[in-house]
Amino acid sequence: VAFEVRRNQTIPSSWFPKIFQIGPSTWVVGDSARFAMRGGTTDQGALLKPAPGEMETVVYRIKGNQIMVRCGNAVATLTRTGAIIANNMVTTIGSDATGVQNLFGHVRNLRVWRRALTDDQMKAIA
Repeated sequence: VAFEVRRNQTIPSSWFPKIFQIGPSTWVVGDSARFAMRGGTTDQGALLKPAPGEMETVVYRIKGNQIMVRCGNAVATLTRTGAIIANNMVTTIGSDATGVQNLFGHVRNLRVWRRALTDDQMKAIA
């Protein structure tokens, strides 16, 4: 998945405003301080980079148990724990499934691939 995102710095963010979420524990967030990610059922995550409030391209890949997020030259990877919950799974953009963790800003140019992109393809997009 790839998309462009810009967080509106003038609006106070909710707690962990979701840019993109797959299931309850696999997501990318963007708040006033950083882009970060989480993948899995245990408390794990990775800081990707500061989020300065400018339009940035984010590329997100789940391949097996590895999750990688790239934004410009910043890369974060982690090994997902547990399964992505298939029943009642909701993929959301700009919020979580409850509508509480809203991203105030813009998400545009969303692209979705049926296969995992290579590292070089992710780098070229970001």
